[in-house]
Amino acid sequence: MYIVTALRDWKLLFGLVAATLLHSAAAKDAARDPVTQAHVLQVMASSNNSVGAACCNLLQTWLGSVVSTPNSTVYQQSTLSYWSAEAQSVDPGCVVSPTTTSDVSRAVGSINTLRELGIECKFAVRSGGHTPWAGAATISNGVQIDMSAIKQVTVDYDKMTTSIGPGARWLDVYAKLDALNLTVSGGRASTVGVGGLVTGGGISFFSAQRGFVADDVHEFEVVLYDGSVVNASSACEPDLFFALKGGSNNFGIVTRIDLATFSHGKAWGGTIFYPISAQNLTLPAFVKFAGQEDYDVYGALILTFSFLAPAPTWVITSSVAYTKPIVDPPVFRDFMAIQPQMNTTRITNFTDLTNEIASFTIGTKSQLFYTSTWSNDLNTLAGIVSLNHQYAETVGGVAGLLWSFSLQPLPTATTTKSAKTGGNPLGLEESDENLVVGLVGATWDNEADHAAVLAAVSGFFAAADEFAGSRHHLSSFKYLNYAYKTQEPIKGYGSKNVAKLRRVSKKYDPTGMFQKLVPGGWKLH
Repeated sequence: MYIVTALRDWKLLFGLVAATLLHSAAAKDAARDPVTQAHVLQVMASSNNSVGAACCNLLQTWLGSVVSTPNSTVYQQSTLSYWSAEAQSVDPGCVVSPTTTSDVSRAVGSINTLRELGIECKFAVRSGGHTPWAGAATISNGVQIDMSAIKQVTVDYDKMTTSIGPGARWLDVYAKLDALNLTVSGGRASTVGVGGLVTGGGISFFSAQRGFVADDVHEFEVVLYDGSVVNASSACEPDLFFALKGGSNNFGIVTRIDLATFSHGKAWGGTIFYPISAQNLTLPAFVKFAGQEDYDVYGALILTFSFLAPAPTWVITSSVAYTKPIVDPPVFRDFMAIQPQMNTTRITNFTDLTNEIASFTIGTKSQLFYTSTWSNDLNTLAGIVSLNHQYAETVGGVAGLLWSFSLQPLPTATTTKSAKTGGNPLGLEESDENLVVGLVGATWDNEADHAAVLAAVSGFFAAADEFAGSRHHLSSFKYLNYAYKTQEPIKGYGSKNVAKLRRVSKKYDPTGMFQKLVPGGWKLH
């Protein structure tokens, strides 16, 4: 398959490589050209020696219409399309909106040229813009590279691979594949971007069956620090391939993701709603599900305890999915038996299921994610749930507060799959126990309440981790896509994997561009 695909695409690849080499050579010549140097100095002076303004002015001169400035429609659409109000509040100096890999190559190559001339243009890269904290995929007064327009979803002729642009949302992917009775391991909320989820590891409906989403990648196309383009797979640049499956934005800009694709029709799933009085039944049912000895790999589950202010009101939900069209599958029998309940379960497709999950997330308001991972132990999780309730209610006076605490199984059925596809850097492949990922997703009306909500959420996780640790049920793993900016999820991958990621970074980004000029995300230093 790969040989045929390579033959099919050789003209495209040759042209792209040639263009990249020409651009790289031109950039190096420009860096040595006194005329270019003089022009750069002139622009710096006219920009009041503001590095950010100078970078944007020069990039607009060199790249043309892909660069937009404040007050333009494209700029406004980009900055207002982030999921959280905090991210939307950040004002970049300009927005670069590439539509092709060549555009990305030219942009990164130009930033590298300016760096060689002594001007360090700090920049951010976003795909879906779903990470809530400011600075994750945004940058104040710097260069914002918005990958939203690179969103192709192309199914290979043999229907075994789908090539996806990082700016696509999972809705784009499922809408295309559902119509073909195909699917991929992908996100569970339709509005989430592809690029960030995959390079953060990615949890899907198929995780117990196929591993993390990143484990199902066949190949990444990546623009490196100097604008050159490489393809990383298990056969070509395998160290970079490994690093991208959880190493986030530390190595380059991913411009294409080739995901394993397989035949699939309908599935069963939906949401079950319970009163808080059902807690003593839902939590044991969760622990039983997450600890199955003979794990039913077709089932996926998220158990959530939601607190809505100012009533206050507590609600329990179980988001359930079974990747076969079987009504009320036995693995969810305990959840279906708990009464009273209201549920939306039905036979449907992944477009519909992921739209439902996305409908429970409220965009444009203040948002916060925070995470940890614990052992699947009933008494430990019961204590953590109790702590969650205590801390949530301390901010019950915050206007518009919705505090949702979710538990998600992370069984060995998932963590042991990575070795078959070249491994990943998450540090879980040798885990011999079933784990549980905990997430608080909080949303509220006024950004002025951010400090209070953050204090409550971080206080809860500190108490939960201390409690779990005292029982020897605390994991070092923190799922990157749920992490808050201070949590250092990459550190939790373990010293061996962190050292390997640093070696990969030094090899493919020898000048440290993505460590020094891209402050967003979690760095390797």
